[in-house]
Amino acid sequence: MIKIYLKQAWTIIRQNKLFSSIYITGTALAIAITMTLFVIYYVKVAPIYPEYNRWNTYVINEIFVSASIRSNDGEIKKFASSSTRINRSIIPDILSKIENIEVCTATADGFANNIFADNGKSLREKMYVKYTDLNFWKVFTFEFVDGRPFVEGEMIGKPQHAIISSRLAKRLFASTDVTGRKIEVDERSYNIAGVVKNPSSFAMDSYAEIYIPSSIKNSTPDKPFTVENSPGIYSIYITIKSHKHSGKMTDDIQNTIKRLNTESSDAFKDASSGDRMLQIDEFKIKPHWKAQLDNDSSRDSLLGILQRLMVLVISLLIVPAINLSSMISSRMEERKAEIGVRLAFGATKGSIMKQILWENMLLTCIGGVAGLLLTYLLVYTGAEWVLTIFDSGDSFSVMERDINADMLFNPYIFITVFIISIIINMASAWIPAHWSLKHTIADSLNSKKQ
Repeated sequence: MIKIYLKQAWTIIRQNKLFSSIYITGTALAIAITMTLFVIYYVKVAPIYPEYNRWNTYVINEIFVSASIRSNDGEIKKFASSSTRINRSIIPDILSKIENIEVCTATADGFANNIFADNGKSLREKMYVKYTDLNFWKVFTFEFVDGRPFVEGEMIGKPQHAIISSRLAKRLFASTDVTGRKIEVDERSYNIAGVVKNPSSFAMDSYAEIYIPSSIKNSTPDKPFTVENSPGIYSIYITIKSHKHSGKMTDDIQNTIKRLNTESSDAFKDASSGDRMLQIDEFKIKPHWKAQLDNDSSRDSLLGILQRLMVLVISLLIVPAINLSSMISSRMEERKAEIGVRLAFGATKGSIMKQILWENMLLTCIGGVAGLLLTYLLVYTGAEWVLTIFDSGDSFSVMERDINADMLFNPYIFITVFIISIIINMASAWIPAHWSLKHTIADSLNSKKQ
């Protein structure tokens, strides 16, 4: 029976090309725009390559430090405060002693302007560089197309090593099989230890074209972590063992910071005039997915962002559905005589309703596929502005705003939007069909005479 309904539906669609085209286009545009909104936030918070551990990762990428001074009359006055990155010595001195923490890494960002390969190829442009440690490759799950991550002996001493993206490897060597080759980055020579599958520049916490051991950036030993030594250049990423104890983990870290503040304050009691004291006013540790929303222009909570997203989604789907309902209502007026004939020859109202709904189901499915393809085309060709449309504009400007396949081809997003669209479109078809079927056979047959 369903096969018969679909054949009938396809015949009617072909006979009413204008109506069908408008219906399909409206559905496709509504689904495309709605899916694009979902993709924007999916890229921000969902597990994507190489940040598959987002939901098990916490971030410390900003602390607020204030400086106070003792005046000649003995009064303590705050004279400056600033936001800063953090000293990586927090990892061995504090974080390694917290029970629920599995692994930590410290990363710093930089740029390179001149890259030379041992084959004579050179690139004179700004390249994104990330300074990393051994645990970076455990927190972020990169796929190596050649070589391997850093090992202990490569973090210090010579020869110095680097890991590059497959995109950079192809640009320099026309191949990704380049382990052991040499490159020069801003007049410093490196052996290539490995090549990773291209990370996306929308996953900025892990993105770079060149990865270099952090010992290159800090050649002197780190000082123990105190309030005075807390400012630094690093962002800290923490993977946890269990979400059950994540609250206790953050409390333990915050309590340790409070203790260090107290120790610094106590030591300052005997300070002379002119001496300076630092205090950590705010120590931000937050889930990685939540930190990804810091650049959102709304500066809102997750609940606020979800509410805004749902309002947009409902508006984008409901408004076209109302228009479609009006079009279907007009179509049902035109088909009154046809419905009357079918009822006169014994067709039931239920069978006619099923056929009408299957017609709209087929149109919705065609529009859904078209909307899916339009979404991929829109996001893929306009990733630079589409995926940053809600950003406040203070993110880094990087070499390329590319996207990976797992950002786009997520079946859950399409299935969710498609099911919502089907429900709304079916409701927009059912309501005018229901009212049309309330007419008597005589009224339906005589509709052409009016």
